[in-house]
Amino acid sequence: MTNAGIGAISYEDSGFVIPIDLNEGADILVQIMIYDVGGLHQEEKQLILESVSISPDQFALFIPAPLPEGSYKAHITLFQNEKRLAGRILDFHVQ
Repeated sequence: MTNAGIGAISYEDSGFVIPIDLNEGADILVQIMIYDVGGLHQEEKQLILESVSISPDQFALFIPAPLPEGSYKAHITLFQNEKRLAGRILDFHVQ
């Protein structure tokens, strides 16, 4: 299994930018669960599952996810061979 790390994830240009650090190329599954957040309430808005082939010289992934204006929380997890490689939670606002 590949050792992977992910850096500080951001939401820009209607998608998620996920900095990655891999020792070798890999085929991974990116799972992003997006929640619409309002006050003390959050509701699941969207689930993204995307299979990605990463080369050893690739330093970031871009996963498109156009969203309307609002506040969101995203749970981002990377998997390889059905095992969790890394994960992050991102709170963000779309204007």
